[in-house]
Amino acid sequence: MGEAIKKALKLLFLLGFIFSEISVFGQLSSEEIKSLLIIHFCENIEFQETQNEMFRIGCFTKDERVFEVLSSAESEVKIKKKQFTVERIDGLEAVRNFDAVFYDNTDQDQLIELLNVARENHVLLITDNQPEQLFVMINIIEREGEERLSFKVNMSNLTLAGLQAKPNLLLNGGSLVDIKKAYEKFESRLNQSQKDLAKFTEELKEREEELIQKKDSLLKKDKIIVLREQEITNYKNQLSAYQKELEELNRKVKSEQALVNQKAVELEKKNKELSQIFSSIDKKQLEFEKLEKEIYELSSRANDLRTKVEEKNIVLDQQQQSIYNQRRLLILSFGFILALLLAVFAVIRSVRIRRKLNRKLTEQNDLLSNTNIELKTTNDQLNEQREELRQTLEELQKAQMQMLQSEKMASLGVLTAGVAHEINNPLNYIQGGIYALNKILKKEKSLDDQTLKMLSRVISDMNVGVKRTADIVKSLNTFSRKDSHTIRPSNIHEIIDDSLLILNHEIKDKCKVEKAYIENAPFVKANQENLHQVFLNLILNAVQAIEGNGVLKISTKIESGDFFVIEISDTGVGIQKENLGKVFDPFFTTKDPGKGVGLGLSIVFKIIKEHNGTIKYSSEHNVGTTVTIKLPIND
Repeated sequence: MGEAIKKALKLLFLLGFIFSEISVFGQLSSEEIKSLLIIHFCENIEFQETQNEMFRIGCFTKDERVFEVLSSAESEVKIKKKQFTVERIDGLEAVRNFDAVFYDNTDQDQLIELLNVARENHVLLITDNQPEQLFVMINIIEREGEERLSFKVNMSNLTLAGLQAKPNLLLNGGSLVDIKKAYEKFESRLNQSQKDLAKFTEELKEREEELIQKKDSLLKKDKIIVLREQEITNYKNQLSAYQKELEELNRKVKSEQALVNQKAVELEKKNKELSQIFSSIDKKQLEFEKLEKEIYELSSRANDLRTKVEEKNIVLDQQQQSIYNQRRLLILSFGFILALLLAVFAVIRSVRIRRKLNRKLTEQNDLLSNTNIELKTTNDQLNEQREELRQTLEELQKAQMQMLQSEKMASLGVLTAGVAHEINNPLNYIQGGIYALNKILKKEKSLDDQTLKMLSRVISDMNVGVKRTADIVKSLNTFSRKDSHTIRPSNIHEIIDDSLLILNHEIKDKCKVEKAYIENAPFVKANQENLHQVFLNLILNAVQAIEGNGVLKISTKIESGDFFVIEISDTGVGIQKENLGKVFDPFFTTKDPGKGVGLGLSIVFKIIKEHNGTIKYSSEHNVGTTVTIKLPIND
């Protein structure tokens, strides 16, 4: 560091840092003046007592020049009669290890988190050119066109951090922050941002609805196309199977037809043989007739002899005629019997062939019947698959509704955190005002005792109101945390009390709350944010079930040394027996439309199961309802 800076540092502590009157600072740059201001602030703030031998300053800055100037002054200057050290800060967790922190970034969300950490750990926060004076302790201001730097002091934030300013702090350009004006300015910007956010949210919701409708339409069309393709594939497979069966049947019919043709040829051959036999018989008959003619001629020639033996010849002729007729009849009978036998054989053969064909046809009919049964079975399977798809679609719809509910809860958490933060700022201002009033009253000697008592009572009432508001803000902050996976030892009674505090506006005019807590209750390993959601749902359901004025009773006990038992009872309308088994079903609700979607108790049941616990409902219609929760203590 140059001779001018060394000279300025010496003048800083010898003359009380009245550098606006000293011409030596005309030789200093803006970064060097900021470094001297930071040392001046640290020297004129009363810090909490610590055992640290070194005074530590952290730089959350991108300006390397400020860091270099402060580092070069470590061996030249002492703060609070201690050597000081300057270090860079990379994250918010490291802030708690320093006495003072310099921050010159423009990220307002990071600034708010940094302010909260600084207040909790009694750390002085020095900022550079921050536009929002609500979130600073000491803010250095460098205006364009002015060579001299100024700064603003937010006494409320200093007080909340447990720090006190010495009178010399406001010398050389310092002034107090007008909290009311800063808050009104911030509130105006916040309202405009909320309006813009509401408008954007509405537009986003419309776009999401359009996207969901298009997505549903595409999904339906895709499902229909897939079903049609599956049906076409099934029909093609069935048609191919039928074609194969038909080809097999045609092959068998052709085979049977060839066999029938062969049998017909054999029958034709037998008919030809029978015709030849009949032809042979006719020839024999012709030969016999020829022989008869010859005999007749011989008879004529022997007519003379016949005359003599006429009687004998007549008898002989009669006998011969009888023999001839019998022989002819015998031959005809033999031929007829043979033809009849051949015809019967042909008929029997034809009947056997027909029976065999009928048997084949019966087998084919049975095969077709079996195929129809298989097709029916396949159709039943398709119907079952269609039912499974329908159930899957319903489950997806339920999952979508649960996702929407989770998003609503997340949005509610963000809104709650914002509300808690916005309440906390004016609360800090009120607290600072009460603190100042207490100091003024302690120093004021001109007021009489009655006036002092009245003012003390008013200030006490204000303190009670501030404390109650602070408790509400603390409960809202606990409810709005997004850490949904951390399991840690939890005080169940505090979680229940936080839930009652948040729902006080619902409870106070409807019912009387009776608490019967077990003494020296053990801690339960649980996710505090999820249990907040459980008790908020159960207590709100109990209060809404009470018509007129009633009683809400909450009791705790230890069962068998292993379970922490919570009972929440109300004197409401109760639950009907037929609905008692459905209370944990998703989308089941008995509330009027618009007052609930039926997901609250389903989410409660899921959270309790995730904690390896149990939840049971018992109710009597028009008498009341009792909810019993058991959580393992040592799980």
